[in-house]
Amino acid sequence: MTNKTFKLLLLLALCLSVSCDDSTIGGADNCPHTFNPDQTDTDSDGDGDACDLDDDDDGLPDSADNCRIDVNPDQVDTDTDGPGDVCDNCPVVDNPGQEDADGDGVGDACDNCPNDANTNQGDADGDERGNVCDNCPLVDNPGQEDADGDGVGDACDT
Repeated sequence: MTNKTFKLLLLLALCLSVSCDDSTIGGADNCPHTFNPDQTDTDSDGDGDACDLDDDDDGLPDSADNCRIDVNPDQVDTDTDGPGDVCDNCPVVDNPGQEDADGDGVGDACDNCPNDANTNQGDADGDERGNVCDNCPLVDNPGQEDADGDGVGDACDT
């Protein structure tokens, strides 16, 4: 055996003996051969998401699942934008990037106040502007006109 071969075998033995234990103190590593310090286990099956082939346990491998961490065995995608309806933040309007500028869980493509959090999408006057961003929330004023710039829509100015 040459010195070079010996060094390679020694290096290989060292690599095989090193554990990838990234568990927290007192806990067990749920994915011992893959680095996953957060130990996320979405489906609580004991296998960390980093090495679990089906994170939501819906019977579909993550590689073919259009909602990797939400159970949706039927894979329905009404708007055909990629994410399945179960995890699509705007399931009836094409929005493959799932943009949500205000972080309210409603995709910008469907959000009646895309820059103001408005989870319930309330629109008391039916003008397609959400109550939280409507300058006259009880009077229909879809154009949001505000001639004097006071933040109150012209339809509500007295």
